[in-house]
Amino acid sequence: LFPYTTLFRSEELAAGGAKNLCLYCPGFVADNIENVTETGGDILTLFKTRAGEDSQGTFVGALNAAPALIEAICDQIEADVANPPEVPAIPSRR
Repeated sequence: LFPYTTLFRSEELAAGGAKNLCLYCPGFVADNIENVTETGGDILTLFKTRAGEDSQGTFVGALNAAPALIEAICDQIEADVANPPEVPAIPSRR
């Protein structure tokens, strides 16, 4: 799916009677302006407008906002610095 696909799908869901929508972009490790404003803003606003006042919409931010991810990355860096992983040789292209 692309954000514009989700836009149309959110309209279909609202027209079909859905009252709750949760959007999550699992492929994004970092939020960018497109998924924050388009997915987190425009799509949810459209859904809530079409679904009615009693509807709810939630945007789940990317993993970069999670302290646990930053901690895990730092732990991995520290472990690799202390005990560098073996890097396999690149095969010759002959």
